Amino acid sequence: MGARAIRCTQAPGDVLYIPEGWFHGTLNEGHTLALALQARIPRSAVGRARYLARGVASQQNAKKVLKLLRDAFPVDEELALSMAMVQVDLAATVESQLYEASDLHSGESQGAALDPLVVRRARKHYERAARAAREANTLDSADPRKQLLLCKVLLQQFLFLANTQQSTESTLEQEGRAALDACTRASQLDTYTTEPHFTAGLCAVKMAEFSTAIAHFRDALAIDPNASSVLYHLANTLVNLEPHVGYFRLEFGALLAKQGNVGDARAQLKQAVRLDSRLGPEATELVQKLSG
Repeated sequence: MGARAIRCTQAPGDVLYIPEGWFHGTLNEGHTLALALQARIPRSAVGRARYLARGVASQQNAKKVLKLLRDAFPVDEELALSMAMVQVDLAATVESQLYEASDLHSGESQGAALDPLVVRRARKHYERAARAAREANTLDSADPRKQLLLCKVLLQQFLFLANTQQSTESTLEQEGRAALDACTRASQLDTYTTEPHFTAGLCAVKMAEFSTAIAHFRDALAIDPNASSVLYHLANTLVNLEPHVGYFRLEFGALLAKQGNVGDARAQLKQAVRLDSRLGPEATELVQKLSG
């Protein structure tokens, strides 16, 4: 698409309407009080399908969701794109039910404790989502939106397979490589936003390709130097790549402190001084700010 963000400054009393489906973000320049309203019942067929997908608990409901899409679109790239979006919502919903039933978190890798029937159901949704995303991308491979969706779908599928231990190492490597390639392609198509680079960086971290991850995170920061999530993951990756470099731990500790994670911030700052005593004054100043 190549579209730039539309920016505006709201004065007291101004009302801003954001159309359905538009991504948006807000930066408060000072102390602010605002009222925001969001329609709970989407107007479009795709919106209704995605809204229903968040609460899907059975295959029968899933079929209703997908029928909404088939009725709304002819067989074209928009249908494939919408099908991928709904399928990945369905997969995420089933996956969350999977972990809740097993009293696990999505980051825990304990495949043996998971319900195999629910695992298969979630895996089918991820496979269908990936198939639909690939179809949409094949129909229009130059659209950054479709490439970014493919990147995200493949990354979520890769993480699901890794967390549930449902693939061999070679298959998992192939899935991760496909996700990273898609994310890299998305970052090449969209040079105006941080999301493609950030997602590519996350994927590279999961693949243990830290140098590639750092390059993507830095490209994202070139677009938005204040992107806090990117800064956090860059610092964390640098610490993992070079655990004996005190300066990286100092930077990571400072970011953790800004996020309010006091305990971990202190631990990183102490480790930074142990690795490089020259960082003592700067680390001490940060610790004092945390204590204050």
